[in-house]
Amino acid sequence: MKDGVSVRAGDTIVITASKIVGKPPPSSAWSKGGREFKNSEVVSITTTPTSSTIAIKYASRKNTGDYVITASNPFGIKEEHVKVKVLDNPGPPGPVEASNISAEKCTLTWLPPEEDGGSSIKSYILEKRETNPPGPPSNPRIVETTKTTASFAWGRPHYDGGLEVEGYIVEYKKEGHDDWETETQYPIKVTEYVIGKLQKGGKYHFRVKAVNSEGTGEPAEVEKVTELVDLESLPDFELDAELRRTLVVRCRASIRMFVPIKGRPVPEVTWSKDDTNLKTRAHIDTTESYTLLIIPDCTRYDAGKYNLCLENVAGKKTGFVNVKVLDTPGPPNLYVTDVTADSASLSWTKPLHDGGSLITGYVIEYQKKDTDQWVHATTVKALDYTVADLIEGAEYTFRIMAVNASGRSDPRESRPAVIKEQTSAPSFDMRAVYQQTVIAKARDRVKVEIPVLGKPRPLVTWKKGDVVLKETQRINVETTPTSTILNIGEIKRSDGGQYSMTGKNLLGTVTETITILVHDIPGPPTGPIKLDEEVKY
Repeated sequence: MKDGVSVRAGDTIVITASKIVGKPPPSSAWSKGGREFKNSEVVSITTTPTSSTIAIKYASRKNTGDYVITASNPFGIKEEHVKVKVLDNPGPPGPVEASNISAEKCTLTWLPPEEDGGSSIKSYILEKRETNPPGPPSNPRIVETTKTTASFAWGRPHYDGGLEVEGYIVEYKKEGHDDWETETQYPIKVTEYVIGKLQKGGKYHFRVKAVNSEGTGEPAEVEKVTELVDLESLPDFELDAELRRTLVVRCRASIRMFVPIKGRPVPEVTWSKDDTNLKTRAHIDTTESYTLLIIPDCTRYDAGKYNLCLENVAGKKTGFVNVKVLDTPGPPNLYVTDVTADSASLSWTKPLHDGGSLITGYVIEYQKKDTDQWVHATTVKALDYTVADLIEGAEYTFRIMAVNASGRSDPRESRPAVIKEQTSAPSFDMRAVYQQTVIAKARDRVKVEIPVLGKPRPLVTWKKGDVVLKETQRINVETTPTSTILNIGEIKRSDGGQYSMTGKNLLGTVTETITILVHDIPGPPTGPIKLDEEVKY
């Protein structure tokens, strides 16, 4: 490769150093202009102990130059150079200038191209064409109107007259008039223009002409007369794929909802979210074509349903975006529900905010009064737990933390509780029995469950009327840790009446009474049948 390497643009440059020797075996590297090549999607370097090959895909003129292979070991460094030339089409010549112009001829001069494509320029090709004013602009149309304005749009002319189109002249005339009014005294570069200050509700014709250095071309006119009215169209918007699904963002990142909108007249846009004043919490930017809601530095409380409403005189459209904020959960509410001589029973509710992911457990800790140390009690998935082996007479505070994939919530503490056996007089919770009356249909199965309160747990006995209730397979009493239950199977009218329950413990006795009413079809009348009067027909 002493003569170098030549490749065409778009091909792959391949250079191989086929014999690299030395003891110890040298390491090798490829470079160009002092910058070492590394393997990439375009560059591939393959090296063995005695050879190295570099391949560069998609060759372009910028790859032309001096490539260096460097071999080195502790005893020295050796370099070899390979010249690479990438051949391509030449660039355009410099600007063409005309001189010595007459009716029959002129002299043209130009500069050679800055880029020769890797070889000398052999010749130049000259072309000419006639120049004229441009043709009419394409597709003239009115895209929107109000009562006093019209938005006029068009495309470039199919024929530019051989010269660059310098601009456009817009004209209009009122229906029934012969003279055209020029709206733009000088050519405008754009291909859409709003004509304003027209007669309210009037009817107009519109046309446009293209202009080049040869002059003004033929006009292109909107086919139909245009009546100036406020166009009406239903409000509309389309949520992108991310917003149609639940939008998931991490805590402290920004919530950003960009929604393109349509509608004429421009609809009124309203964003809302339950329990949040978005006017103060969010930055909302609304234009004729989009609405944008941004909440910087979001928290778990920004999760939820965001409602979007568009409304104008033509109608209304609503939609919503669900937002999930990934964060640690909020703290649960913790309650001490019971204490004994050496334990405390705790219960809690699920946190109001789960942090955007499943609650995987709850951490319970406790602290003895006059100490600074929090002691780990347990980690559970349930919503209650009893902490055992506490010191009788000591005061404890308990705290709880909810756990999800993002970590632990802030702790929430209970009220202090003194560990001692609790005592209370017996009582029954009668709130579930309306007016202490139970109404049943004959042959129904009746179950009356009454919560029992009191410590030590009261002993409960039942009576019907003044007689102790005699339990059978059909009528019996069931006792649970928290309630007493009266069961009556296939109830009869004879089972109706007053039932009393009595609870008794060391602190006292209490009795409550309920009434059971049994509804049934009436029995047959008693005979004999007596005929009071005979009626003849």
